[in-house]
Formats: sequence, structure tokens, C-alpha cells
Amino acid sequence: MNRCLDELVLNCLNFYSKCYPEQELPVDIEAVAKELGVKEITERDIPVDGYLGRNQSGELVVRCKSGVARSRKRFTVAHEIGHILISLSLSEQLDLPVARSENKRSPKEELLANRIAASILMPEKIIHEKVIGKVPHWSILSELADVCDVSIVALLRRIPEALSAPAFFFWLEMSEGKEKFNAFFNKQYSCFFSENPKDILRQFLDSYSPIETVIDMTLNDKRRFLPVTIKSRSNTKRIDVFCIGWLDIVPEDITQ
Repeated sequence: MNRCLDELVLNCLNFYSKCYPEQELPVDIEAVAKELGVKEITERDIPVDGYLGRNQSGELVVRCKSGVARSRKRFTVAHEIGHILISLSLSEQLDLPVARSENKRSPKEELLANRIAASILMPEKIIHEKVIGKVPHWSILSELADVCDVSIVALLRRIPEALSAPAFFFWLEMSEGKEKFNAFFNKQYSCFFSENPKDILRQFLDSYSPIETVIDMTLNDKRRFLPVTIKSRSNTKRIDVFCIGWLDIVPEDITQ
């Protein structure tokens, strides 16, 4: 099933690449949407980030939540483009109501649209150019997020999927005494850590300045010290701790 989903994402991106072979960064995502048939992109006071629907004339429209950051709105528009590309790839008609403010699609389709959106806004090529051959450093990530005009979290989630080298992203959210832990891996490799990643991140709750260190791990049955960069941020409601690491090359003994 996952292979079929990967093929669907690839088909969507191949269709996109044929239509837009030379996209400058940051991608003019609203122009792309309009070339794919979206007649109007407007902000609304809605409970969700956005939705794809039709106006009274039956034309495609994208509604985005008002008051959100520019990078979040861009991802929302790219996400809705993902749904359009899915329908085109499957040669299906977009069955959309005139008004739609709630999510009625399957979680699987929403995940696919997110993957397509991330791939459009943050192409593999630019990530490889900026990351491969370099050790993890927060300045690299900040620069790349600016180049793509995306949030730092969107970029951190994208890197493990885009790289052919071993890579991971850990994210610890703490709010109102509750913890939520997220982990994103390059699935080509099996990774085991000598210490629970959640425990590692708890040690850096006050690390508002980036810290570069290494993590002891086993990668495809071989012990490695993987370089990582760690940073936390907070507001009145929550604390986030981010940790991302990758190998700047793919060692031969890992791939054998």
C-alpha cells in the first residue's frame, strides 16, 4: 500500500514538473494554483487552515484561514494544489461543493497532499545543494527556509524525506503539562539510538540558541556518532524542542 501511495505522489510530481520544469524559488504558489484552474484565493474566518471548493459560478477557489503566517498560507495553497494534482493524476473529476469549510477527505489523501505540497515548495534539488556535504547547523536551515519561503518546521519535516543520506528530525512539544513527540526518518535506513530521543530533547528545553552536538546511534547495524543541531523555542502556551541530524555523505559500509 505504501508503495502505491509513493507511486501516486511521484506521478503527481512528474505531472507538475512537466508543466513547470523551471520554477524559481520561492515558488509563486498562487500563480501555480491559478494556472491549474483556481480562480480565486482569499482569506476567510474559518476554523481550518484552508479548503478547496467552488464559487457560485462553479469555478475552483481556495479559502485560507485569516490571520495566519505567510508561510502557513503558502503551504495551505500548495496543499490544495496537491488535491488538484491527485485528481489529475487519477484522471478524476474534482467533486467539490460550492461552500466547504470542514475537512471531509480521508486522512490518507490529506497526507498525500501534504507530501506533494512539501515537494513543490521545497524541491529535492535545492535541499541536496544546501545540505549534502555540510554538517547540521541551524544557520543552514534558516537560510534554506528563507529561500523556499516556508516555516522552519515544514523544512525540518521535509529534509528526512528529501535526502538520500541517513537523516532524522525529532520534535518534542510540551503544553499544559502534556508532551507530544514526533519523529521523522529517512526510511531507507534502520536507526536505533543508545538513549531515548525524547529524553535527549528534554535536556535542551532551555536551549534557545542552537547547539551542535552528536548522538550515539546504530545505523544499519553499525555504530555511528551522528551530528545534530538542537534548538528550542517557547511562547506563553508551549515549548518546542527541535533536533535534526544527517550524515553529510552516504558511507559505503552503510549501503553495502
